Amino acid sequence: MSKLQLPTVTLMCVDCVNIERAIAVVEHCKTMCDFGAVKLLTSIPTNYSHIKIGALNSLVEYSIWMLTKCYKYIDTDYVLIVQRDGWILNPDTWDNDWLKYDYIAP
Repeated sequence: MSKLQLPTVTLMCVDCVNIERAIAVVEHCKTMCDFGAVKLLTSIPTNYSHIKIGALNSLVEYSIWMLTKCYKYIDTDYVLIVQRDGWILNPDTWDNDWLKYDYIAP
């Protein structure tokens, strides 16, 4: 199966708790799809390519950051947010109609 091509989508993971898991998720997603941009944002020091942000010490801080600052790091028309406990499973089920919506969540 060839990789799904998503040139208008930024893959983004924001994690200030478990950087190893976050990196594993980003790497997994990159094996499934080619994205227009890939962003890992964290306060945790790592040699993996990332953008340093201030620490997010609670789910409330994370949620506020995602609602108020996340947009500044998106380089494409769309963003796919993944987390250390949620990643791409079935790229072959992708539907371009999803790009018609402002927000899709499970």
